Amino acid sequence: MAPLRSDRLDPAWQHLRRHLAWADVGSIGFVLAGSEGAAGQLRDRAEWQLAGRGLSLATLAPQQPNQLEQLAVAIEQAAAGSHSVWVQQTSVDSPGSPTTPWTDAWQGLLRSLNHRRDSLRALLAPGTLYLAGPANLPTISQTFAPDIWSIRALVVDLEGAAGAPPLPLTASASPAAQPPLHDLLEVLATQGELLAGISIDEPGELGRELASKLRAAEAAIHRNDLGAAISRVDQVLEAAEAEATIGGALWIRARARIDSGDTGAGIEDLLRAIELLPRRTRDDLPRLEQVAATTHALGRISRSLRYREAAVELAGQLDGALGTPESRRDLSISLDNVGGSLAAAGRPGEALAAYEESLGIRRELDEALGTPESRRDLSISLDNVGGSLAAAGRPGEALAAYEESLGIRRQLDGALGTPQSRRDLSISLDNVGGSLAAAGRPGEALAAYE
Repeated sequence: MAPLRSDRLDPAWQHLRRHLAWADVGSIGFVLAGSEGAAGQLRDRAEWQLAGRGLSLATLAPQQPNQLEQLAVAIEQAAAGSHSVWVQQTSVDSPGSPTTPWTDAWQGLLRSLNHRRDSLRALLAPGTLYLAGPANLPTISQTFAPDIWSIRALVVDLEGAAGAPPLPLTASASPAAQPPLHDLLEVLATQGELLAGISIDEPGELGRELASKLRAAEAAIHRNDLGAAISRVDQVLEAAEAEATIGGALWIRARARIDSGDTGAGIEDLLRAIELLPRRTRDDLPRLEQVAATTHALGRISRSLRYREAAVELAGQLDGALGTPESRRDLSISLDNVGGSLAAAGRPGEALAAYEESLGIRRELDEALGTPESRRDLSISLDNVGGSLAAAGRPGEALAAYEESLGIRRQLDGALGTPQSRRDLSISLDNVGGSLAAAGRPGEALAAYE
């Protein structure tokens, strides 16, 4: 997979990045996009850039025209809890159609925002409302919301930029905690160790030339000549075809971009590099999980799921080669993680299957080892399966899983008596109580809660 060409995206991003750095009053920005992919890629960069400063970007992605038209109140609520707000819907009406539902929806929304402009700007300050839509957005605004258009602080034209294939957007209008960017930067800090295992998978003279340019880029970073480093990497990306070469180049450019203050584009490079770089060892599993957890926290469930599925694949390969208790446990942990992402993605059946596969491994390990650690792992898997069964409307089976977990935790607490074993026992009692209450057994539920 060659990297996406960004002839239109990068200039648009630099324009938006300057605005993010200097905007200090409530303002309105327009992003004109020909595709959801291009708009989403720019939005992702903006979110990472703000996150690097401890600020949040709320995303609203209405899927129907009536939802878009009635979005003004949701925008105000999001503005009250976040630094900035990004509204994205790039759909256009069918040519020649007698109805224009998307144009009508934008007209209705912009009219409403025009009436609320003063209160909206006060709520936004010092942030910005970014309206990402089709190319006719300026015409609609000038006609139906002239005051909004007159106070615009930014117009970014992405027409012609293909962008990345779109991933589902997750609305996040609540004031979220600062995204754990340090997890991704910690991954980047392992660059030297990881790059030592990367080979330039290009043939002959081309491979030697690209390797030389990447070494020159690394040297430029060390002497803080970040522009030269980025230029060298760009040359490699123009010529490279092998995924390992592209991934290594993106990894280096991520460091240069982040060091230069361009956190948004740097994190994007880092995530793409992680998808492309070969995964060989057990050390790659926590690296994938760090990135998955961070993207999950930002509401990028689909992207997080990709990393966790990659971790399951790697853990399965390592377990197939090693077959040790440690490799078996790694696989079960990866299955638990992917189960969590599948549940969050609205795929409960697949989540339950992943949890049950993990449970099978944990039973096998507990039979072989019988240690407090293996017993606790088994109880955790039983809780995961119980929660998934409860969500699927199978309270009787959920209760059975929770009660088995409770029995294990009673044993562990009796043997250990540690704060952790006490806490685990209280969690199991709560789970059993909840299942009993759902099964219409309130007296027994109360006893468990007590």
